[in-house]
Amino acid sequence: MFEHIFGPLLVGNVVATVEDPAGVNPPSTIIQAEDAWRVHVDWSITAAAAPFVSGDWKVSVYAESIGGGFEGLLGSVVVPLNAAPPLPLPRNYHAFVNVAGNTLAAGAYRLVTLINYSHLGIPLEMAAFEEGPIIQVYAH
Repeated sequence: MFEHIFGPLLVGNVVATVEDPAGVNPPSTIIQAEDAWRVHVDWSITAAAAPFVSGDWKVSVYAESIGGGFEGLLGSVVVPLNAAPPLPLPRNYHAFVNVAGNTLAAGAYRLVTLINYSHLGIPLEMAAFEEGPIIQVYAH
């Protein structure tokens, strides 16, 4: 979901995929607790206002435990809007949010990816949300 104040002048989408480089079949949603892993986030903006948007994106990934446990921020990165040229459209972006091994205890977690927009360091009314997937972390 991509929300902003520009109506049909700006259209966006976001996709987040869990990648476990040490896993058997990356991408994977079953992660050994000791393994480092990451969330690969791809998003884009298009339509009439897209070439004129400048500033920064802040990409954050949160975990919400299912059944009790850790809930909070796993990591975040900042991506400048000029990382994608204003033209041609769409403006495509990607980022990796790395998660160190042993960050999460064994259990099930729902991930939420949030992309916030700021201009000159001031947060503004534009954000993208991607709910899921659910991951299983297991101790080996």
